[in-house]
Amino acid sequence: MFDENRPIEYLSGIGQKRAELFNKLGIDTVGALLEFYPRLYEDWSNCYEVSDAPLNEQCCVKATVATRVESFRIRKGLTIFKFKVTDGKMPMYVTVFNNKYAASKVEIGEEILLYGKVSGNFNRREMSSPQI
Repeated sequence: MFDENRPIEYLSGIGQKRAELFNKLGIDTVGALLEFYPRLYEDWSNCYEVSDAPLNEQCCVKATVATRVESFRIRKGLTIFKFKVTDGKMPMYVTVFNNKYAASKVEIGEEILLYGKVSGNFNRREMSSPQI
């Protein structure tokens, strides 16, 4: 049984120095640690189709890759990769900045999940720098 008012230093692996770091975050007890939630939470379980994705909000989009990845070297040290995905109803243009590894894993016909902010209008959807 645990005591939520017990100081955090009594937990295994938490010494004096680490306890001071937690104190800077306002965490001084075990109960405070249990109630400390992440600043950002990405919900990948609720996926939208391209046509239904909310504009200017972070969301997960499920789509099929429609074109091959094209690379454009902007300047020394910066390459962008562009490709198009679709849900069968509407296309979405995806831009990936300087991430050759992510771009190399995308293949035509593959169904992928993208997490990021969808921008554009009712006719054209775009997503820049998504997590794939």
